[in-house]
Amino acid sequence: MSTMTGSEDTGARKQAKRGSAPPVDPQVKIKELHELFADAPDLGKKALDNVLRELTSQVAELPPPIESAGRVGARLGKISELTIVVPLAVGGAKRLRSFLRLLGGNLSPGASKVGTLHDMRFVFLDNDTKLLFATSFDGDWDTYIDDFVTKIPDYLDIIDSAWDGWPGIRSPGAKDYLVKHQITAEGWFVAHPDLTVAETDRLVRLGKAVDEFLDTIGDEGGAPEAQPAEKKPTTPEQARIVEQKIQKLRQLYSDAPEMGRAALEKGLPNLTREIAAAAGTQSAGRIGARQGKVSELTAVAPFAPGGAKRLRGLLQALEGNFRGGDAVGTLHDMRFVFLDNDSKLLFATAYDGEWDAYIDDFVTKIPDALDLLFCNIEGWPGIHSPTVKDWLVAHQIPADAWYVSSPKLTVAETRRLEHVGQAVEQFLDRIG
Repeated sequence: MSTMTGSEDTGARKQAKRGSAPPVDPQVKIKELHELFADAPDLGKKALDNVLRELTSQVAELPPPIESAGRVGARLGKISELTIVVPLAVGGAKRLRSFLRLLGGNLSPGASKVGTLHDMRFVFLDNDTKLLFATSFDGDWDTYIDDFVTKIPDYLDIIDSAWDGWPGIRSPGAKDYLVKHQITAEGWFVAHPDLTVAETDRLVRLGKAVDEFLDTIGDEGGAPEAQPAEKKPTTPEQARIVEQKIQKLRQLYSDAPEMGRAALEKGLPNLTREIAAAAGTQSAGRIGARQGKVSELTAVAPFAPGGAKRLRGLLQALEGNFRGGDAVGTLHDMRFVFLDNDSKLLFATAYDGEWDAYIDDFVTKIPDALDLLFCNIEGWPGIHSPTVKDWLVAHQIPADAWYVSSPKLTVAETRRLEHVGQAVEQFLDRIG
C-alpha cells in the first residue's frame, strides 16, 4: 500500500483561502451535499438524512473555519496540525524503530523542551518503507519548526537521519524538505482550540493551588505540607542495562549518515538520562498506544469509488471543522488527511482511555456522523455492524512512539480546569 504525499502544497493553498471567501447560503451547501451523496451507499444517504437538521444548524451558525497554519498545515483557534509522510532511507526503519523502542516509545524528556507541542506520533507505513510523523502544536508553522531547531536539533537529526534525503535540521533546505512531504488536513478538530500548552500548564498549576487551598481550610489542623518524592538512586544493574542500550544504539547508527552519527554522539549525555528514566508507553487496549490517560488511533484505508469527492465536499461544507466531535466527550483532536492522489484516507485521533470504550462512544453518541464520514471508505460495514470494530482494527496501525504534553489530563478534566480558571479570575476581578 503506497502513501505518497501527492500535491500537498495545493492543500495548503486551499487552507489559506478558507475564511476569506464570501459567505455561502447554507441551503446552497445543503443542496450540494445532497447532490454529492446521490451516488453514496444507502448507508451514507440515510445517515445524511438523519443528521441533516444538525448539519444545517452547523452550516447556518458558521462554526469557526479551519485556517492556514502558515506555510502549510491547518489551524483551528490556536492549535495547528502537522502531518508528514516521508520515504525511509535504506536501513532507516530498523535504526529508527530500535531507537524509539530503547526509549520505550515515549519521547517526553526531549519533546517537552519544545514548549508548543501538544502531541506527536511516529507510525511506520507500507512495510516500513515510509514514516508518518504527525503532531499538533501551538501557533504558526515557521515558529514551530524554529522551536525544534533551537531546542532539540540533535534529537531531530538522530530521528530524521532515517528519512531519505533529509538535509539536516540546521540546513537552509530543512524547511523546504518538510513542506514538500507535508500534507494539509482536509478536516481538523480540537476539543480545546484556545488552550496552548503554556496555558494548559498554567491551568494545571492553578487547579492544584485551588485544591490545596480548599484542602487546607477543610482541615482544622491544616493539611501537612507535602514532601517531594525522594529520587531513587540508579542501581548497578540498571546502569549496566542503560549502558547496553547505549552500545546497541551506537551499533545501529554505525551505518547511519554522518549527520546522524554526530547527532547521536552529541546527544548521548541527555539520551543516557532519558533511557534510564524511560517509562514507556502503554497499550490502549485492543490496539494503539497510550501515554498516561491519553491514547492514539491512526488508521489508513482506501476510498470507495467517488468517496474522496463526497468526503471532501462534506468537510468543505463544514469549513474543515467537524464540530460534532465535541459530542464524543473523550476526543482531544482528530484529523482527516487525503493520501495518494485521493485514493486513501488517513484518520488520526487523540482520545481518553481504552480503545473499546472510545469506539463505543462514537457508536452511542454520533453514529450517523460516523456513517456519513466512513461510508466513503471501501468496505465500511456501518457503525452499528457487529464487525465494525474488527474493520477498524484491520486498518489501524499502532504508533511506535506516542507523546502527549499533558498525559494526565482528560478532555473532561481540562474543561473542569477551564471552569476553575474562569471562576478564580472572576473572583479576583470582584475583589480588585
